[in-house]
Amino acid sequence: MLSPRRDTSLSVDWYRLELDNLIGTNNTTTIVAENDPANVLRDERGKLLAVYNRYQNLTELETSGFDVELRHLWRAPLGDVTVSSVYTHVLEYRRPRVVGGPMVDYAGSNLGPSLPRNKATTTVGWTYGDFNTAVTWYHTGGYDQKASAAAAAVQSRVDSYEQFDLYLGWSGIKGLTLYAKVENIFDEEPPHDASFPGIRAPYDFSQYDLRGRYYQIGSEYRF
Repeated sequence: MLSPRRDTSLSVDWYRLELDNLIGTNNTTTIVAENDPANVLRDERGKLLAVYNRYQNLTELETSGFDVELRHLWRAPLGDVTVSSVYTHVLEYRRPRVVGGPMVDYAGSNLGPSLPRNKATTTVGWTYGDFNTAVTWYHTGGYDQKASAAAAAVQSRVDSYEQFDLYLGWSGIKGLTLYAKVENIFDEEPPHDASFPGIRAPYDFSQYDLRGRYYQIGSEYRF
C-alpha cells in the first residue's frame, strides 16, 4: 500500500492461483456434442431429454489478475468529500472443459459462467454534519459471446454495463441512521446476451440486478 499524502492511499495487489484436483462440472455443450448415452438421455426420435453433468475432479485450475484500490479525502469547511475506487482485472482463468482435456481460458467470455475481465466500483461521497450522501458507479466489462455456436452466430460480444446508485443518510441521533437509496438511477437495462433465448429477461442474471430503478427507505440502529 502507498500513501503519498495523509488522506490518500493506493494499493495494487497481483495474484496467481494454481489448484489441483479441482472439483467441478464438465461443459454441458461438450457433453451434448459427445452424446455419450451414460451422460445424455434422448427419446426414440433423438429429442434431448436430460444431460447428466456430475461433479468430479477436473484436475486443475490456473487463474491470475490484479486489484487496484484508490481512496482520497478532501477536507473543507462545507464538508468532507471522499473518492474511492476499486478495480479488478482478470488476466486468465484456465481450466479443462472436460476431465483430462486441454486447459482453456474462460476469462473475458461466457464459455462457462460469464466472466468479464474488468469490473470497477467508484464512489464519491460528501459528509456535512449529520448528513452524508454518495453516488456510486458500477462498471461491468463486456465479454466475448462463446456460450454456444447458435449464440455466437448472432452476437460476437456482450456489451459492458454501467449502473449509478444514489444514497442519502442522516445520523443526528446516537446509534440511529435514517437513509434513502435510489439504485440504478437511470433505469439501465443489462446488456442483451444471446445465450438466453426465449426468456423474458434475456440477460445473465448472475452478473446484473434485473429490477431496474429501485427505491429504498430504511433505518439502522447500532447498540
